[in-house]
Amino acid sequence: MKNLVLVLVIAFAFSTTAMAVDIAISTQANWWSQEAADREMQEIVDNVTTVSVERFAADQQVELADWVVAHTGDGESDLLILCGQFPDTI
Repeated sequence: MKNLVLVLVIAFAFSTTAMAVDIAISTQANWWSQEAADREMQEIVDNVTTVSVERFAADQQVELADWVVAHTGDGESDLLILCGQFPDTI
């Protein structure tokens, strides 16, 4: 499962239709364990090195909302990865 997630994220991040300038990851889990979400998302952070990747823990949802505001409407493609729960702060 983790390899599939990693491959899909990397493929999406580097596809010509979605050249991500920055990537944000919210690890706030819902349908899977928080431990699994933290582990899998850290693997993405560790392996994606050609673009900016910012990881937001479950208790950093205000900071995530700030990231979304800063990256919305700027004319550049960005990628937001959620781990099963849409944050109330967005």
